[in-house]
Amino acid sequence: MKPSPRWEALPFKFKQLVVSFLDFKTRCALQKCSRTDQDVVKSVPLILSSLLLDLTPDDVEDPTPGIRITHLLVMEKPSGRGLHWRNESEQQTIENLILIFDNPNVIVREMIFTVDGNPAKFFENLLKRIGHRKLHVEKLFWSCVELAINPKQLENCLKFFNLFDSTTLKKLELNFSHKGLIAELMKTTQFQGLEEEIFIRSEIEKEMLENVFHSEKVKIQLEEVIAEDLKRAIEVFQTKKPGSYFKLSTTEIQVDLDKILAIFESMPDNSPPILRTRHLHPSIRNSRPKNRRWRTIGFLDENSKE
Repeated sequence: MKPSPRWEALPFKFKQLVVSFLDFKTRCALQKCSRTDQDVVKSVPLILSSLLLDLTPDDVEDPTPGIRITHLLVMEKPSGRGLHWRNESEQQTIENLILIFDNPNVIVREMIFTVDGNPAKFFENLLKRIGHRKLHVEKLFWSCVELAINPKQLENCLKFFNLFDSTTLKKLELNFSHKGLIAELMKTTQFQGLEEEIFIRSEIEKEMLENVFHSEKVKIQLEEVIAEDLKRAIEVFQTKKPGSYFKLSTTEIQVDLDKILAIFESMPDNSPPILRTRHLHPSIRNSRPKNRRWRTIGFLDENSKE
């Protein structure tokens, strides 16, 4: 009986077939064995469900001086077990990120990046190490308490966003308050390629409104929502596919509802003349004054989910 051939002697294509059946954790271990194994792993496509990068200390109230615990959690399947790295060194977290994205055939469905503080030092170290690699992520959720407090930090925030492959990134959710940075992000190729979702949880200038209308689903906050802005949004979304919607939010209490409601009276009925399978309807909701929150949803498709 002939002995089984050694792994090193197997054909490259056969190794690729074997790797295609391996989970993410096993692939990470294999690519550390040799340069050839690394090449094999990097040549096989892999889709990851989610990647959580959390730079928030475990104990926010009393973090250990000089030590910042970082968490990197990779989920290959939505309901499966994840690969969790917990490090006291942001540098080690960066090395683990590079281990993931060193494979140009890895696509992450959703990346959640959250920091309870300023990620300036992390961005600086990441940009030094990552080189020309691109992050192939379909949706980015970016949440920070503080960031871009000087021109250099703002520049590094933009460089971080530019790491994301513009042809892959289609959804973006921002959860930080920095109008200047958001305005600069809107100028990037990555932002202009966001075809599916743009959700911004902080207030932006009304002049930025046109910069989000290329996406199918939009949620933004404005200091004031006026009839002209709402009319423009409705006109844009009338031409989009079923399921598209926009939501404009404001903390302004004194809203001229008469002017806004008058807009809908002049809007044409785009329903098919015989069989009406799609009905676009305006929905205006006014919450209690004490909440200081007023929302408008313009042209919400019956099949869409808010």
